[in-house]
Order: sequence, then C-alpha cells, then structure tokens
Amino acid sequence: MSSFGDKCIPAIVIMLFLFTYYGYVVELCLFKISVVLKRILYLVVYHLCIIPIMIHYFTTMCIRSDPVPDSYRFGAIEVNALSRMDPNDKEIDMVLQRFCYFRGIRTYTRKNNRIRYCMKCRQIKPDRTHHCSTCQICVLKMDHHCPWIDNCIHFDNYKIFFLLLIHTSIYCFYYTGIAVTALFGFHLALMLRNQTTLEALNEPVFVENCTFDLGPTENFFEVFGYNCCLWFLPLPSALGNGVNFPIRYY
Repeated sequence: MSSFGDKCIPAIVIMLFLFTYYGYVVELCLFKISVVLKRILYLVVYHLCIIPIMIHYFTTMCIRSDPVPDSYRFGAIEVNALSRMDPNDKEIDMVLQRFCYFRGIRTYTRKNNRIRYCMKCRQIKPDRTHHCSTCQICVLKMDHHCPWIDNCIHFDNYKIFFLLLIHTSIYCFYYTGIAVTALFGFHLALMLRNQTTLEALNEPVFVENCTFDLGPTENFFEVFGYNCCLWFLPLPSALGNGVNFPIRYY
C-alpha cells in the first residue's frame, strides 16, 4: 500500500492550490481591485478555471483500477508448480499455456517470449496490465503511478487525467501567463498512438504481427468513447473492459 510519504504529496498539492487561491481571490480581487464589475469578472473567470481542476483532480485520485478477472487467477496447482520452478525453467511455459488454454485466455504480448504473469498477485497479466509496486496490485492498462494523486493512471481514470492536464494548462496560462503544455502534449501524442507511458518506455513484444494502434481517430474513441456528451465530463467512458483490447494486424 502507499506509504505515509506518498499520501503527503496530494496534501502538498492541495495546499499549493489553496495558496494560489488565497493569493488571487483575497489578495488580488478583494484587496487590489476596487471596480466591482471588474472584480466579479476576474472571480468568475478564475473559478471557471479552477473548479474543473479540483473536480478532475479528486475524481482521478478516487477512481481505482478494477481487479483482474477471477478467471486469470491461478489455482493451487499452478501456484505450487510455479513456486517450485526456476524462473528460467522451460516447464513454466507449459504450465502457463495449459492454464490459458483451459481458461480460454488469449493474450497478444509477451515478456522474454513467455506469457506474462505475476507471482505476487498469482495470476496471468492481461495485455497492458502491470503490477504497481506502490499500490501492490496488478493495474489494468496501467500508464504510470502518479505520486501527485497517490493513485495509478489506468484504464478507468486515464480520460479524466487527460482532462485534468487540459484544465491545468489553461489555469497555469491564466494565472501566470505560462502554459504547461509539455506533459499535455506528451500524453496527447501517446493517446493518438494508443500507447501508455510504460509502453513508450518499454515497447511491448507481440506474439503476432499486430499492434494496439488503430489509427488516431479510433485511438481517441478508445479513450473517450463514442458518446460525445461524456467526453468532457469527469466520468469513465473508455471503450472495452481494460482486459481485452482491439488490435490491428499488419
């Protein structure tokens, strides 16, 4: 689980927001601006910027990854067999392949030419799932663990995290005149390529000639969904279940 230090970081972030809020609302708008209409305009525009940030920040923080389906979890036979074997033992491949065959599990990515699995959680890893050493669980379509929110960015909250980056960039530009676009641009490029941060750092190895990249338009829909009414709301709307993903052969 998260350490005490990890849980302090979101508190520091919230304190910084409160500090900037006090500086703008109290010191600037209430004490420095004497014209009432101008003061109201400044306050309205400022709150239109900061309220979406707080909503998306806490929503991203609170949405945890769904667990890996039970069908992916090893039984006692597999756990005992794998725990006795050396990591380089070829018989591990037979145990994993037999388990996936009888459970009807198919994955397209491999690690060291082997079906990806997690002995800490005692289960097969679905495609794009990774074990988070901080959260101590396997996270569906894990992008990265974000200490600023003490949570992983994953299948269910990635869209909301992306919207948080948009609103934060707008807020920083309005408050300081500087747009924080580097992180937003990085994740925009990842989304349009249908990649996670972990996949950008370590490209997944596919067992077949295929890719998760469906093209920019379909990649966008995979994260935001087809219902445009939900695109800018702090609600999960991604397509799929975080376990199985559409692929494109080449």
